[in-house]
Amino acid sequence: MIVDLKLCNRTTEQIFSREAKKEELRQVKVLKEQEKKQNANRNKWIGEWIKQNYGCESSKLTIEQKKEVVN
Repeated sequence: MIVDLKLCNRTTEQIFSREAKKEELRQVKVLKEQEKKQNANRNKWIGEWIKQNYGCESSKLTIEQKKEVVN
């Protein structure tokens, strides 16, 4: 009977361990999605700011203008 309980406990630990890993992966996925959305919003804002201040798309800026934007 003792052996059965040890086996049961080990199996239970393995199940909880697997579930914890799944949850951790899910949370990482959620965080990556949030980061991707934040980056998209930031890039959109930067693009709009460049358009307002330079009157063109960022791809049309000269090297000197790009340096100004970065600084």
